[in-house]
Amino acid sequence: MLCFFSAGSFATFIVAERQSKAKHLQTVAGVTPTAYWLSSFLWDIINYQIPLWIVIIMLYSFDVSAFISTEKDVASGTIITLMLFGPASAAFTYCVTFLFDSPSRCNFTVICFNFLLGLAGPLIVYILDMLAFVPDLKHLADISSKVTWVLRWFPCFNLGKALFYVINIPVMQFTAGRSIETVWDPEILANEVIFLWFETFLYLGLAIQIDRSPRLRGIFSLLFDKCRSVPVRENAAELLDEDVVAENERVASGEANDDHIVLNKLTKIYGRNKVAVDDLSFGIPAGQCFGLLGTNGAGKTTTMAMLTAEFPPYSGDAWLGGYSVAISPGEIRRRIGYCPQFDAHFTNMTGREHIELYACIKGIPSSQVRDATTAKLAEIGLSEKDSNKLSSTYSGGMKRKLSVACATIGQPPIVFLDEPSTGMDPVARRELWKVISKMVTSVDENGKARTSVILTTHSMEECEALCPRIAIMANGKLKCLGSAQVRKKLTFAIN
Repeated sequence: MLCFFSAGSFATFIVAERQSKAKHLQTVAGVTPTAYWLSSFLWDIINYQIPLWIVIIMLYSFDVSAFISTEKDVASGTIITLMLFGPASAAFTYCVTFLFDSPSRCNFTVICFNFLLGLAGPLIVYILDMLAFVPDLKHLADISSKVTWVLRWFPCFNLGKALFYVINIPVMQFTAGRSIETVWDPEILANEVIFLWFETFLYLGLAIQIDRSPRLRGIFSLLFDKCRSVPVRENAAELLDEDVVAENERVASGEANDDHIVLNKLTKIYGRNKVAVDDLSFGIPAGQCFGLLGTNGAGKTTTMAMLTAEFPPYSGDAWLGGYSVAISPGEIRRRIGYCPQFDAHFTNMTGREHIELYACIKGIPSSQVRDATTAKLAEIGLSEKDSNKLSSTYSGGMKRKLSVACATIGQPPIVFLDEPSTGMDPVARRELWKVISKMVTSVDENGKARTSVILTTHSMEECEALCPRIAIMANGKLKCLGSAQVRKKLTFAIN
């Protein structure tokens, strides 16, 4: 039972990191799915040793001879089964986490599922085998065999069946009609141990592959989602601003293909009819800070999430530095920095440690990490004293500064800033504006602009200070687009 509980713990941290966007931020910074899942797997297996050896010590302490007897290799079979259950269960649980957004709900579901299938599954198979000895019920033997082979794809069933059959060796000898010399007989636990070993690699590889492909991740989630129908676009024929129409035509004709960032009819639909982003099209050249203005629920954060390959678009596509978000998410993540709307920090790490971590992930040479971190801390206005404090003690404004620093370390050519100045005082906000302006106006060794920025905000003042072009979003659509004087069209946008 302790092992079943440990399976739930494998899910908690993974879902919590994804919920807080910490996992996505690491991915955007350059952590590959293979590196992320293998490191998580290694850590979980190390932690699994604690409940594993507690169980083994308790078996020997209380002299549970049914599991520790040397007769028929019972002790070795029990210990190896328990040892293999941890890796297989962790890998299987990783795949399950893609179906959940709540850590507690995922933990509870995994534990209940393991208990139900791990305890009831072997018992059902055992009863079917016994009933098969009744002359009129011999067909149940075939049913039992088929059910067994199906349930073997779940690690909890393999653990439960192996241990249940170990304590019922005499009965198994009777049903098999022969003597069983060792627990490694296929009638006892040989097949279950083989499956546990195989499932470790199968499910770990599947988790990596699901995470690697946004579209596969979306398909995997939809298997357990409600049926989705294509929503009716009630406002499909509404009048569009002339500048928005002109930008749509520029993108559609290919004139924007040389831009650093290109969105072409990007759309995101949740559930059956919630249109979060509706046919978004625009292009942003290098060296430009593009302002995306809108109220809560306008679709700004969802647009950011698609551009950073957090999830795939429903339709349409976007190209960052020439790479498709839908087809080449790994390539675009190497070229972007991302400051999410909500701070995704590790509570047990200092501000300096955060920046050093992301500097290492982004490939800054180890000899330069400390100097680069110190320069970035000074740039965003975090003092030496504050930088050595745990991020959990930071104020809201300090956390936003840290998020911007993590996004911009390493000079990525494309930066997404989702409401970066939220919670900052006026002085800190203007200091941040200077950082963003300096980043946008910087040039490479050939004298060419190298950085494009998408800035989402609620503040028209912030857009006017930083953005030569501003777009206003409402209900997932661009309502108007143009220079800072777009504020004159604000009435049109709201209506």
